[in-house]
Amino acid sequence: MLTLAISTALLFGSPATEKQRQHAMARRHALQVTNYLKGTDPRVLKQVMQQMGWMTSKQCTSLHTRNRNQQDFRNNERRNKYKRRLDELNQLEIDMLLDRAGVPRQRVPKRKKTNRRHR
Repeated sequence: MLTLAISTALLFGSPATEKQRQHAMARRHALQVTNYLKGTDPRVLKQVMQQMGWMTSKQCTSLHTRNRNQQDFRNNERRNKYKRRLDELNQLEIDMLLDRAGVPRQRVPKRKKTNRRHR
C-alpha cells in the first residue's frame, strides 16, 4: 500500500507543485508577451487597448492632448524666458543711452518682500 502511494505521488506530483508550475508558466508567458509588445508601434497598442475595452478612445485622446499640452507649456516657458532676457537687454541699452545723453529718468523702486502667510 505504501509503495502504491509513493509511486502515485512520483507519477502525478502533488497539487502544490502543479500550482507552482502553472504560476511559473504564466509568468514566463507574460514576460514573452511584454517583450513582444515593447517592440510594437505605440499606435497599434492604443488601438488594441481600445478594441479590448481596456481604454476608451476619449482616454487615448486625453493622453495625446496631455502630452501636447505639456510640450506647449515647455515651449511657452522657453519663449517667455527668451522674451524676459530680451526685455532686460533692451532696458539696459535704454538706460545706457539715457545716461550718455544725460537725461534724468525715474527709477521704479523695487517692492520689498515681506514674510506674510497666506490665509
